[in-house]
Amino acid sequence: MRASVLRDGRMVYRDDLPEPVPGPGQVLVAVNSCGICGSDLHFAAHGSQVLTMTEQAGGGGGIQVDLGRDIFMGHEFSAEILEAGPDTETFAPGTFVTSLPILLSTNGFDPIVYSNSTVGGYAERMLLSAPMLLRVPNGLDPGMPR
Repeated sequence: MRASVLRDGRMVYRDDLPEPVPGPGQVLVAVNSCGICGSDLHFAAHGSQVLTMTEQAGGGGGIQVDLGRDIFMGHEFSAEILEAGPDTETFAPGTFVTSLPILLSTNGFDPIVYSNSTVGGYAERMLLSAPMLLRVPNGLDPGMPR
């Protein structure tokens, strides 16, 4: 699978990622579009400062990211549901959705903002949590970021 990742302060292309597989409560989606947020630009330019600020604001529990490794980004996206994980109730395949940028798992939750392991909206496909999904309203073009 392909994705753009932040590496050494710039975005680079990767085409060697494994296909995501949805677990219980998760859905696999095809990313339709993803906006570039001002916080993404700020993180790319000042990642260490952003991590320090989130750690201070979170009382020592900020975002855990290794700036020396590839970083997945992209939290302002629309996507099409491809399939649901086992025992997952959600919208039908083909439904366009967006989501709160959090992936729930058996380990708790992972932010879909800046991560060394959780793939975000700058990839072809990604996992989302069924309870966090928001359907794109009828008549709104899911390919046109607003």
